[in-house]
This record gives sequence, C-alpha cells and structure tokens, in this order.
Amino acid sequence: MVSPRRLRAPLLAVVFALLANGCWDRVEINNRGFVAGVSIDTLPAEDGTEERAKSAAPYRICYQIVVPGGQSGDGESSKGSTGYSNLCGKAASLSAFHQYATDKLSRPPFYDHLKVILVSDQVARKGTGFADMLDFFMRGAGVRRSIKILVAKGNASEALNSESPNEGLPASDIEKISGNRSSLEKLPATQIGFIHERFMNETSYAVQSLETSDKSVLVSGSAIFDGKTNRQWGALNPRQTTGLNFLRGYHMRGMITLESAGSSISLNIYEIKSRIRADVRDPEHIRFEATINVVVGIRESSGTIDLVQKTVMDRIQHDAASEIESMIEDAVDALQHDIGKDALGLGEELKQNHPRTWEKVKSDWDQGKMLLSACEVRAHATVGIRLTGTVDQTERG
Repeated sequence: MVSPRRLRAPLLAVVFALLANGCWDRVEINNRGFVAGVSIDTLPAEDGTEERAKSAAPYRICYQIVVPGGQSGDGESSKGSTGYSNLCGKAASLSAFHQYATDKLSRPPFYDHLKVILVSDQVARKGTGFADMLDFFMRGAGVRRSIKILVAKGNASEALNSESPNEGLPASDIEKISGNRSSLEKLPATQIGFIHERFMNETSYAVQSLETSDKSVLVSGSAIFDGKTNRQWGALNPRQTTGLNFLRGYHMRGMITLESAGSSISLNIYEIKSRIRADVRDPEHIRFEATINVVVGIRESSGTIDLVQKTVMDRIQHDAASEIESMIEDAVDALQHDIGKDALGLGEELKQNHPRTWEKVKSDWDQGKMLLSACEVRAHATVGIRLTGTVDQTERG
C-alpha cells in the first residue's frame, strides 16, 4: 500500500499546475482596447455609380475606444477628448474592420463593455446590411445582449462626435439617453437580444431612432423593420411613436399637452396598461379591440381653471383619452397602410391566443396578401388623474 507521504508530493504538483493554468489567458486591463460605441455608415460611390458603391469596402465604420488613464490612442484615430478616441475606416464587413483595428491599435479591440451600435438608415434600408452587421456581434463571445441598437437618421458617426457634458464619453451618453423612459416620443431601448429574437422568429419590429444636430443627440421616433428581410421599411414620427407606446402598453413616462376646458393642459404620464383582444371569426378581416388605461397627473395649466370642479376634471379626462386614441390611430394607420409592417404586436396576439388562426394567416400577414392592412383596429382609452398639482388663480375685481 502506498503511504500518504508518497502521494502528497504528486498531488501538490497537480494542484499547483492547475492553479498556474487557471490564468494562462489573462490579459491586463491596460492591454485591452475597450470599444464603447460602433457606428456603421454607407460609403458613397466615388464616381456616383451603384457598382462602385458595391465595391470591396462599401461601409465606413467607426469604433469609439476608451483610452485608459487618458492616454492617447494609436493608429489613424481622431482624438475626441482625453478619455476616448474614434478610429474610422473603410471595410466590407465588421470582421474586416476588426482586423483593421487590430492592426492599427496597440491594444486589440475588446467588446465586453460595448454600449451602443449605431446603424445609419442608409445601411438599414439596403439589402442585408443591418442583419449582416449585427450578426458579427450576435456571434461574438462575451458580447452582452443588453447592448443598445439605434438607427441614425443621416450619418451615424456624427453621434460618436457629439458633445458629452455628463459622461465625457458620447457612447455612454447615448446609452443613457436611450435607456431612460422620460419621453413617450421614443421607444423603450432596443437591445441586441430583442433584435436577435426577431431575427429568429421573423416578425416585424420597431427600433429606436436617433438624429444628431449641432453636436447634440436626440432620440425620438422609430425605424420599422420587415421581419423576413430585416430591412428598414419605413419610420414613425414622434407622435406616431407615442401612439405605438400607448397601444403596446410600454412602461414609458413622459408628458402630453392638449387643449381642454378652455386651457392648455400638460399631463405627466405615470402608468400605461394595454390589452388587445382579437375577433377571428373572419380570418381575412380580423377585428382587434385595444383597451388602454392611463394614469396621469396634471403638470401645468394655462389661464384660470378650477381643478376642484368635477365637471372640469371629467372634461380633461375625456379630452386626454380622445387625444391618446387619436395618436394610436395615427400609428395604426401608418403601420397598416403606409409602411405595411406589423410592429403593432397584432400578430403576437394572434400567435399567443389564437394559434390556429395564426397558422392560417401568418404567411400573408404583412407579406403576400397583406391581411394586416385588411384588419380593423379600434382603441378605447380611459384616463384617470392621480394628482392635480397646485394652480394659481388670480382674483379679478
């Protein structure tokens, strides 16, 4: 029998070997090129022809790279501040640009802390550019599913050069603006995990929209994508996006302003609940009834108005409900008839609660026969006022 003393040395050797191998791939933080933001634009043809635009490098891609300790970046990068640099170049794909960035930078690109991916609407509307670009990140090990995706009106790279008074890093500012729920004119943040699910089940969807003006970023409106091709099919303006938020019951907060009881009233939105039911007796003319319950508070009113009177409060609630229904109708009309893509969630309602009907109509829902355009959608909003606030009344003698 082997004595315990003789076994001790080999066991210790094995343990030390395992511990030593446990960090064989360790990379110091200062040796990583942390990519905080990515922008993807089309590269215009030099001679104005489509053929030239489809050349070996049709995209202009930019990486916003965090510079540790305020050190300067490497390669042909434009320094945006002491804390980051933007590396831009031409490439046929993100894989090709990754290799370009690896060759240009002393610290290879590292995506574990990527915050935002900005895709120009020109890329999103052409071919498979949107899906191809996001595929690089969806397949990447360590890439978080919570990365924000935004479609930029115009050049996406302008947003990475925007002013960043709060964070000192434009990508971080954009991420926080995208994620806050203080405006009904924008969608909830669109995450790459959500996009991946839509790629898999081939249902149409809406993505947050962004535009840059005078180095200032505004997130509002939404880009609408076809679930089959993953191409941008159209866009909703801020009012239509507000209607979409109400219809889908997204947990957004914000403010709406309307004329009621002889005064201009601003209402804070505190809570939105929505329920959609379908009447599928005629599969080619399905009827949807949407019930939306909204809780608001009066933020501001112009003129003299007595909020204590029940008739005044009833009038405000009625007019607010009518305004919400009008915004929903605008969104439904745009998506049903102008764009023709179901970002309304109607197909999801059928799939979940009427699966047999959905199997019959799904191939012609927002494709083929376009049954989406033939269905009827009615919205009924109810508004309750939680707080009336304080109103100053001026006595007139």
